[in-house]
Amino acid sequence: MSIWGFGNFDSDDALNVLDELIIGIVKNIRETFLREADTSLYDDFGNSHIVGNIDILSTLLEKYETYPQVELEEVSRWKKDYLDTFDRTIHVYEPTAEYVIERRKVISQTFDRLYGVIEVFWED
Repeated sequence: MSIWGFGNFDSDDALNVLDELIIGIVKNIRETFLREADTSLYDDFGNSHIVGNIDILSTLLEKYETYPQVELEEVSRWKKDYLDTFDRTIHVYEPTAEYVIERRKVISQTFDRLYGVIEVFWED
């Protein structure tokens, strides 16, 4: 075990805990993308298990500047797949037109945030 500083994540063991958390989040996102998406947002888990987890993942990666466990190309594919599914299935939930427009904007920004965080990580 290596310790190199005074911070909470300045040791191998602590970083391993963080990595396991991030790996679990990414795994959950990937698994949710495998759910039914023809007539629903991934069996109704899209908002929580995909978009919510992407927001959490972005926050962790921004805060701790650690290995993202996902490549930029995959995030781009996730965004396209999710927004295509959203556009195709959102009518099932009978939302207002305003909700569709505003929610789609938030979803897009959430994916863009993750992409940006990972892009900065790879630039450093």
